[in-house]
Amino acid sequence: IDPSQMGKGYGARLLAHACEIAQQQGYTKMILEADPHAEAFYLKHGFKTVAQKESSIARRYLPIMEKQLD
Repeated sequence: IDPSQMGKGYGARLLAHACEIAQQQGYTKMILEADPHAEAFYLKHGFKTVAQKESSIARRYLPIMEKQLD
């Protein structure tokens, strides 16, 4: 999402659509590597941080997040 469009609900709608498609295809869990600045967004939408992965940038870690799909 372009930063100028953040906070308008586009990300939430895209995420809900991605979860819906995953469920239709039989998936029961979604796992992702998030940008550290987006972690709060995913937490708000039901994801949990389960691990961290070191990025290619020194001393920067990416949250590994997952959500059970109902």
